[in-house]
Amino acid sequence: MSSSSPTSSSPPPSPPWPSSPSTAPGKINSTATANSPASPSPSGSTSPSPASSSTACCTICSLDTLSLLLDILEPQPGESILDLGCGMGQSTARLADAGARPTGIDLLPALLEQARLAYPHCSFVEADFLAWNPPAPFDAILAHASLHWIHPPKDAAWRLFHFLRPGGRFAASLGGAAEPARELDAYYRPSPQDYGKILKKTGFNDIEIELFRPEINGGTLIVAARRPF
Repeated sequence: MSSSSPTSSSPPPSPPWPSSPSTAPGKINSTATANSPASPSPSGSTSPSPASSSTACCTICSLDTLSLLLDILEPQPGESILDLGCGMGQSTARLADAGARPTGIDLLPALLEQARLAYPHCSFVEADFLAWNPPAPFDAILAHASLHWIHPPKDAAWRLFHFLRPGGRFAASLGGAAEPARELDAYYRPSPQDYGKILKKTGFNDIEIELFRPEINGGTLIVAARRPF
């Protein structure tokens, strides 16, 4: 399935809910380091991987970035958290293990079928992130190896911002590059500076971005940011 995206001449429509303060904003742990050992971790693609990008994506997904992202996000009991690009649901289950109320979203029905079988206590939605409107905003968003598939990146950032409650935060891993990348590449690999500019222009604050292991296929961006109150 392919992702549809809003036109670039105007922002996507606002989600149909009023703004309200976050009940459990948690915090972003900016002291976390990206030195975790390598181990398998779930796929987070929200669309089928282009063949030319499969090696780079597997590298990002195989790094043990999920535990790092969870340390940064610090999911709290009772929080509503969106798991963007949940794949087979392992990351969604980790959020549930922390006591949160996660919702996993992905485009691929085969992966979601496995997720529902393995983790029946979690909620999963088959949808296009750029077209879906959830019933209420989230306290936090986890995006593990998924944002680099969503185009254009400024629209993805806009929806991340408006899917969060005021004070809500997100943590993400995505393909990065030491040098600036073209936004129209099938597999978008921004530099930390480029992605930071997108998030700042969208309205996020407390932005923390680190290029992790740049020697491996250009590296992985570890990102944390918050929607202001």
